[in-house]
Amino acid sequence: MAYLVVLPKMGMTMTEGTLAQWLAPDGGRVEKGQPIFKMLTEKINTEVEAETSGILRHLVAEDTTVPAGAVVGCLLAEGEDLPADLAQMAAAATVPTAAAPAAATPGARGAAPARATGEFVRASPLARRLADEAGIDLSQVEATGPGGRILQEDVERAIAAQREAPSAADAPAARTIPFKGVRRTIAQRMQESLQSMAQLTITMEVDVTEAGHMCRELSAREQASPGEGVTVTYTHAIVKAAALALAEHPRLNASLEGEVIRLPDEVNVGVAVALDEGLIVPVVREADRKPLRQIAIEARELSEKARQGTLSVDEVTGGTFTVTTLGMYDVDVFTPIVNPPQCAILGVGRVKDVPAFVAGGEGDQVVRRSVVNLSLSFDHRVVDGAPAAEFLRRVKHYLEQPELLVGEE
Repeated sequence: MAYLVVLPKMGMTMTEGTLAQWLAPDGGRVEKGQPIFKMLTEKINTEVEAETSGILRHLVAEDTTVPAGAVVGCLLAEGEDLPADLAQMAAAATVPTAAAPAAATPGARGAAPARATGEFVRASPLARRLADEAGIDLSQVEATGPGGRILQEDVERAIAAQREAPSAADAPAARTIPFKGVRRTIAQRMQESLQSMAQLTITMEVDVTEAGHMCRELSAREQASPGEGVTVTYTHAIVKAAALALAEHPRLNASLEGEVIRLPDEVNVGVAVALDEGLIVPVVREADRKPLRQIAIEARELSEKARQGTLSVDEVTGGTFTVTTLGMYDVDVFTPIVNPPQCAILGVGRVKDVPAFVAGGEGDQVVRRSVVNLSLSFDHRVVDGAPAAEFLRRVKHYLEQPELLVGEE
């Protein structure tokens, strides 16, 4: 009996996704657990694996966007033909999604007329991303995809036509970027965060001189060891310090859900990664229980996946606290916005050298020390200022005594 392959629904807010590429040929045999197609959503792209073995038949063309839960293919036994009642089987298997448009069906492509500006435009994530980068208004792009959906090649033709068209005025028109996709999602979440929480930010200066020595020593040891070594950075040390402090101060690891404050069993620290299209926060799970070296390895792998667009939903969900840094841009202090449903976020400024007084044999001496400003934003509904300050002071304690971060590594 045919086994139907559906576009999985990943996350409660997902309504549709794009089958970007088939990874196994039509009519070819696949094994259980083998990646069979690549899926794109507004937030991530990921590979979908076969849930059973069989002969794969494609029912949806590449670069086609369908509702979450829609049937895109099927797996047959050797010698089995496509069922005559496949359409009825597919309709029964499809997960209903009220907000999603109807599934596109394969067929001849005909050009659809341009739509009025502001009207909902059906377009694949690949086409949307390309249009955003080029400043193309999708409502004015002629669609050739099934069901009047705009495809990548439609946007490419629009870009080429725009370049060839003569200028209507000496001065070029102002460039616009459509406010949609990842940027719109980030904006909505941040606005919701500020409107729904009583947010407060406190800042503390931390001496990370010894932490810097430790990171360099661990990195040098890694590079000298066989195999691929990992570079341990200030950010990794801060993630570990925050995780240990969260285990001791669980209220900062909490979330407000209706009439209750939920205290998770795990400390899952998200590490913000800046991308051209917006910010994404992959999660280091159980960071308080992992060695610093393992945190460095996972953070590097997650950052690489984020930039390649290959993060899975599991890797960007489940965070209980977030660490974000602008230190690489020479920012000293800033006010991070809490990432709901979390109740706190830690902002990290640049590490800078400052003169400091230390007690010497003949009185105070001026020495060079490395310091960083940590900014903790938190939801005052969940936690008060004094416990938040105690938490931040505990993070400082771990960073200023970095041997506590490595234990027996």
